[in-house]
Amino acid sequence: MADMAIAGKSHAAIQRWLNDTGILTSAGNPWYADGVRYVLNTEAMRDVLGEEKYAQLRLALHTRRPTVGRWASGKHILLRVAYCDICGGPLYGFKPESRPPEYGYYRCEACKFRLRYHDLENKTLGSLMFVAGDELVHRKVVLMGDQHTAERFDLIREIDTLKGISGVDVSAPIAALEAKLKALTDSIEPGTETWEPIGQTVEDLVTSLLDNRGELGQLLRDAKVRVEASPRRFKFRITEAGMIQMTHQAA
Repeated sequence: MADMAIAGKSHAAIQRWLNDTGILTSAGNPWYADGVRYVLNTEAMRDVLGEEKYAQLRLALHTRRPTVGRWASGKHILLRVAYCDICGGPLYGFKPESRPPEYGYYRCEACKFRLRYHDLENKTLGSLMFVAGDELVHRKVVLMGDQHTAERFDLIREIDTLKGISGVDVSAPIAALEAKLKALTDSIEPGTETWEPIGQTVEDLVTSLLDNRGELGQLLRDAKVRVEASPRRFKFRITEAGMIQMTHQAA
């Protein structure tokens, strides 16, 4: 149900699919669109889906609502970056499509407070620049171990050839080849991951993405930036080394 909602299916479409596949409500009754809407909007979905998928569901549900006043809920760079400092839940962004950012806000649905849209985003980017602006951005590189690809392919081809022979007992040579294949497969070395600098600082990359909010938000998520905010507090941190690897302590 949640996957269909995230994919953009309407409540009525989800209702039809549930009934067509014979899935009934907990009371054993057919589904109605209002019932689907109620389940998708319950707080219990957070525990069922986990924090990240629940955030995707909330974004999908907000996006499909009627745009009275032309409120847009997409392209908020702090989605899955900003969280409530009080309850730990995600902050969701709301901004009129045709108005400046000053008219928008980020909101905690559980605690019901609002933070000014422009202020929270500027504070987040400003903290990122202060803490890591001169750090080099890294990219993940996977170094593959020895996969014995050619040897395994040759053994598989020999086994297939022997299996195609009729009238002769070839079980012994097949077993020997399969043993060699298993030994090679067991000796495959796992790949290793490393981070390599791309020659561009965090400040340079962020500046280049200021007009591309989708990619800017993805950068913050990939860099493991986490903001915890409320009307009284603001905490910023990079939760793990990776794309941004701190080489100094900010003053």
